Amino acid sequence: MRLFVVAPDQVLPEALAEIRSILAYEGAIGRMSSGPVTLPPHTAGNSPDLSGSAVQQAPLPGDAILVFAGEAAPCIDAASGIFVLDGERFLREISSRRRGGELYPLSLLKYGPVEESHGHYARPVRSPGQILASERFIVNGFPKSGSIWLMALLGDVLGLSTDQQLYQVHCADIEIAYHACGRSGSVALVRDLRDVVVSWYHEATRSDEQNGYEAARYPDISTFYFEYFLGRIEGNPLYHHGDLERWVNYLAARAVPILRYEEMLADPAACLMRLLNFWRIRVDPATLLQSIDRMSISRIGDSLKDANSIVAARLSAGHARVGQSGTWQGELPERVADDIQQRFRGFQNRFGYCRI
Repeated sequence: MRLFVVAPDQVLPEALAEIRSILAYEGAIGRMSSGPVTLPPHTAGNSPDLSGSAVQQAPLPGDAILVFAGEAAPCIDAASGIFVLDGERFLREISSRRRGGELYPLSLLKYGPVEESHGHYARPVRSPGQILASERFIVNGFPKSGSIWLMALLGDVLGLSTDQQLYQVHCADIEIAYHACGRSGSVALVRDLRDVVVSWYHEATRSDEQNGYEAARYPDISTFYFEYFLGRIEGNPLYHHGDLERWVNYLAARAVPILRYEEMLADPAACLMRLLNFWRIRVDPATLLQSIDRMSISRIGDSLKDANSIVAARLSAGHARVGQSGTWQGELPERVADDIQQRFRGFQNRFGYCRI
């Protein structure tokens, strides 16, 4: 990740000093202006470098832009993978977590409680037509847990641009995306990890075929699990090195609604109504049911075949395979199932994914 700032001249030196101090960041920091931003493919276009080293390229997926002193946030689509963050709020939370050893009363006075914003209670109930184009919504989840499907549903029922207004982020990336400028709501998805492994294995096999490999790199689920999946999860800070309850606790402390994929399949209307209640958005029940029908797993490909969006492209490429739960029982080797239940016991038990 590279960093960029948007700040007025009089605030810029202090903002840079805070970034360097709180994040212990020694890399180059680029400066950007507010307003519309054109992002050419990959490179093209430079931003002024504030560190004295080589001039940086334009932001790329995974980079973060920190906005300070109430400046207007750059207009960048959520689908770009570039995080546009409230700089003060982001640094304040990072600082508070680094000082977690302080006495609680002092920490509370300095940084405030870690919980949902009390402003949420005062937010007026709205209709979809009152959502502004500048608002952003975060769809967070473990891979292969229904994020793309939920994004398609939300885009349809709320009239949102899935590319411009919906961030799709996995696990710990919520700790960055949560501070996105214009964030109006967040949601997380979880799924039985046994089904996740099966779905991810089939996705990897399909991807290998589409990308021209002579054969799948992982010939069976056991090989995929022990030689790829475990390393991807336990060797990766994105998944807190396998401590998935740390991820869930971050969500719960901020009252981010957590939806179970299995419940989405069984009763998508109830799940969406629960989510929209969190977000204080009211939708006509008939409109909701129509969107659910259009975006059902069996119809979603046809419904989005003419859409020009990343979500539509992912679905047309076969991202949504069968849309079922419990398929692990017929596909997952016993050794793999047992290892999942032991290794990720806390997460599995927390969401009722007990041994069957």
